[in-house]
Amino acid sequence: MCSGERRGRKRAASIEDWVEALAAGSNDLEAPATRIQPVIGKVLSALSAANGAWLARMSGSGATCFAIFENTPEAQRASQKIQLDHPQWWVHAGTLS
Repeated sequence: MCSGERRGRKRAASIEDWVEALAAGSNDLEAPATRIQPVIGKVLSALSAANGAWLARMSGSGATCFAIFENTPEAQRASQKIQLDHPQWWVHAGTLS
């Protein structure tokens, strides 16, 4: 590849770029969904308070809340703590690819 082709290519977005983009936006359904199901606010608070959480958000109309962590071990530790603190919640630590 010549240098002109290299300069024209966009670099892949980093996790920091994605978190920054997500943090700049909001979910318009979060407030009304939380009024109907206050547990959504509790879930988002627990996710936000987890060590290593970069960002916590509600997905769509509230069926899922998620947090983004810098690495898998931090996500797994947070998952374990949240499961212990809230055994009635479904909790899963996974990775995006």
